Amino acid sequence: MAFLQENLSTILVGLLVLTIFLCIVLKLLRDRKAGKGGCSCGCGSCSGNCPFGGAAGQRGKTAEQEKKAEEKNL
Repeated sequence: MAFLQENLSTILVGLLVLTIFLCIVLKLLRDRKAGKGGCSCGCGSCSGNCPFGGAAGQRGKTAEQEKKAEEKNL
């Protein structure tokens, strides 16, 4: 009991930090599951030029869209 009384503030701050961390992780997982990209603009209109897209940003594009993206890169 004395341990809890002596360290109550440390325990509460630790729990607060842990709660905030878990909320951030859950938000990121929900966003990823919903199809939102790491750059927060969504992957539906991604040109693949953002640092989060790369080759992964090219998935699901039509051949015409891929050709336009290649022309931009040249």
